[in-house]
Amino acid sequence: MTLEKRLHQYIIPNIFATIGMSCYIIIDTFFISIAAGTNGITALNLALPLYSLIFAIGAMIGMGFATIYSINKETKENMSKTMFSHAVI
Repeated sequence: MTLEKRLHQYIIPNIFATIGMSCYIIIDTFFISIAAGTNGITALNLALPLYSLIFAIGAMIGMGFATIYSINKETKENMSKTMFSHAVI
């Protein structure tokens, strides 16, 4: 499998996941505006940046440690187990 095909194998699902999350937020905002009015929209607009920040930090930690783990898994068995423990903590 070529590098370009492998790259597309990882990029395309991430693009669709991002589009899906954006659609979910738009639809959720619509239903909250109907049910809770302006107070609900205000609460949602205050909570979404916090949610995005927590999600981004978690994704960075998860992908970073997954990369370190996969690199060290083949060369240093004890190091990979330590990295997994650090990521969980």
